[in-house]
Amino acid sequence: MKANSYTSKEPLLNSGQVSAFRSQGFLVIGKPIFPQSEFDALREHFERKLADLPPDVRPEAMDVPHFTDPSTTVNGCMYVIPRTHESL
Repeated sequence: MKANSYTSKEPLLNSGQVSAFRSQGFLVIGKPIFPQSEFDALREHFERKLADLPPDVRPEAMDVPHFTDPSTTVNGCMYVIPRTHESL
């Protein structure tokens, strides 16, 4: 596997951050998670998708790229195991 910002030997979050996320439902990291080049690629991908959005589709419909985009580290999409999201 190619090393990137999210394949690290050290955890991205410490136990206090994990606990805060579990109790509050969100976490503000306060520092970049991705290297700037990866973030720029994600932003460009999003901007292209937004520009190509049909006029009758609201941007809120874009919150599930893992259903619509191929899984790549460039666009940040994860692989979805079929039928694992049916109950959501």
